[in-house]
Amino acid sequence: MSTPRTASSPRPLIVRLCNMVGDVVLGLPALHLLQSHGWDLHLYGKGWAPKLLAGEGWPCTTRAGSLGERVAQLKSLRAQCQAQDATFDQRINTLVMPNSFSSAFEARWAGLRPAGYRGDGRS
Repeated sequence: MSTPRTASSPRPLIVRLCNMVGDVVLGLPALHLLQSHGWDLHLYGKGWAPKLLAGEGWPCTTRAGSLGERVAQLKSLRAQCQAQDATFDQRINTLVMPNSFSSAFEARWAGLRPAGYRGDGRS
């Protein structure tokens, strides 16, 4: 039986960032709002993202090149988040900001429970 989450317990959320710098910058207010509501953000994006977002204090993983490597990275992030929160797998635990099919597919293949844009065959 897992311990119930208290208000001070971390609530990790994996966030798959958009692929374009401008889109990530425009998404900052949403990330700040999520953080203000108690979410512990774990960002996942392109190679430039960690430097762009360094001042925010959020951990940011750079996406690998191949699909298999990206899924392995997401599985590793999932394990880290499960260690923080026993209820991680019992809820929506990933926000997929790009509207591509592949970004949602990678998250699903890694065993995550994503939410995001409904278009592009992702409904």
